[in-house]
Amino acid sequence: MNNTCPADDLPDYCAQIVSNPDISGIGVRVAVYVQTFLSMMVASLLPYHEKAFRDTSRNSYVVSTSLMIASLIQWKTQGLSLFDALIVTMLTTIMTAFVTVNGPYIRTLGLSINISSFLFTTFWVYWGLQVWNDPRTFGIPREGCTASTDTVFVVFGRNVSVTNSGLRGFAMFIFAIGSISALSALWQCITWSVRYGVGSARTAKENAAARFARELRNRKTRSGGRGQHMTRFGGMVGLIYMIVTTEQIVKHNPDVSSQVDKWTYSQTIALIMLGAKYTIMSTCPAEPEPSFCTSIISNADIAGRGVRISIYAGTILSMTVASFIPYHEKAFRDSSRNAYIVSTSLMIASLIEWKTHGLSLFDALIVTMLTTMMTTFVTVNGPYIRTLGLSINIASFLFTTFWCYWGLQVWQDPSTFGVPRDGENCTASTETIFVVFGHNVGVINSSVRNFALSMFAIGIISAFASLCYSTKWLATYTISGATAAKDNAAMRYARKLRLTKGQHMSRYGGLAGMIYLIVTIEQMVDRNNVKDQLSEWTYSQTIALIMLLQQIMDCISYFKEEIEYRGAKNAQRQRDQNERERLRMEAQARTSAV
Repeated sequence: MNNTCPADDLPDYCAQIVSNPDISGIGVRVAVYVQTFLSMMVASLLPYHEKAFRDTSRNSYVVSTSLMIASLIQWKTQGLSLFDALIVTMLTTIMTAFVTVNGPYIRTLGLSINISSFLFTTFWVYWGLQVWNDPRTFGIPREGCTASTDTVFVVFGRNVSVTNSGLRGFAMFIFAIGSISALSALWQCITWSVRYGVGSARTAKENAAARFARELRNRKTRSGGRGQHMTRFGGMVGLIYMIVTTEQIVKHNPDVSSQVDKWTYSQTIALIMLGAKYTIMSTCPAEPEPSFCTSIISNADIAGRGVRISIYAGTILSMTVASFIPYHEKAFRDSSRNAYIVSTSLMIASLIEWKTHGLSLFDALIVTMLTTMMTTFVTVNGPYIRTLGLSINIASFLFTTFWCYWGLQVWQDPSTFGVPRDGENCTASTETIFVVFGHNVGVINSSVRNFALSMFAIGIISAFASLCYSTKWLATYTISGATAAKDNAAMRYARKLRLTKGQHMSRYGGLAGMIYLIVTIEQMVDRNNVKDQLSEWTYSQTIALIMLLQQIMDCISYFKEEIEYRGAKNAQRQRDQNERERLRMEAQARTSAV
């Protein structure tokens, strides 16, 4: 799937069981296990925390749906083995069990979570039916291949052939029943869409909260105990069984043990998604590695269109929220944190790729430019970010630290960055073109290098400032408690807004900088002749755009809330004005009568 891989070295799915570590790797598996476990814990131990339940459920939906979409794309474009397909089925079935048990609660939580539920269930049913329709021929390129029939499935610790008619019939039955759940989820989406259309978003959300609380009270009354979404131990037993079975499938198919041990982008960022909810993938086979010596190599998982668009749009959304709804504290915090996470994840993935498989100077420069857009936003809005509490300041510190380290590594000696240490007469880095105000500039230009190094050196001061504010907020949380600290953060934020009259930044100045960076990045892509390499669609781009879609939906919700709030405020102001006018008229009438 990575476009730096030679086209004629694709794996042979005919006679050998092939596994893709970006699909079935230990990092991906652990990420899905832990995310589902966290969702179950929230459902069991924090049943009345509606936001926690909604957010953890939606995050699990995103991870599982993204994995299926990426697997479908891989299967349709470059091929996918039955082993990988079965692992994806098992991983996503873990989430399906959670959805089934908690369906009554999910249906009460509003439109966005029900859309996520519908998309996930639909993809899960489609994927399962495709895999189990005829597992004997799934993933093989031609007749006579034995890779699929040699694949081992496991049921309660026993090896079972995928051609077993009883096993296949049971699987088809389960996925057929799942289609009923998909239709039910679709109906809930339509119902909530009507509610949002007829009433306001705020009213619909209040109704959702009321339904959620009522469902919990009903469950509590029926069970005679505390409000609880699910049977804790029953859910845990099911989760443990699915995990053990998945790991047994990996172990009992000996051909794949060494293949899934390779560490890749997807596993690195899938683990970051346990706290960050963003992922990037690479699917290049281990051999042969791309040559970074004499040709400019670009990795679509780093610099692909989807990744670039996601960061462009994410930063624009953050700037838009900061400019047009500055008093919406949650919107500003969430959009800023999302932008931090995306940029930091990209740098971490690039660092790991650079240290393990190699990274070209071109990709390194693109990462630098993409993350510099976020740095501009942080610099302009730093005074507000510092008032928003602990988590956002930790995110700011981590991002700024990685940005400084990455930039200094790239620009310390760009002529040798990315070229093999034992390479001779390597020209790939020196031939890489940088662009300044539309003009081509060599990376060995001393003025450009010195300017870049000075910028990243100055950034170290911002990193130390973020560390100080993070330490300060940590002390506040420790001394005052989380609730008091959050109230303090809200008051600081409001006070800062009043001092600046609610304007975070110069809108047009920020937009001009954003446009310059976007144009410069696209010029670098065009002038380094890597468009063909970046034309292939990869998992990283799929996930980046899926995460962008979530940000867009959140921003739409924030703007609707802001419009409704301003409408209500204007209506109240008009009522107050009418009341004052009425009192004035009455007073005038009494005066005239006297």
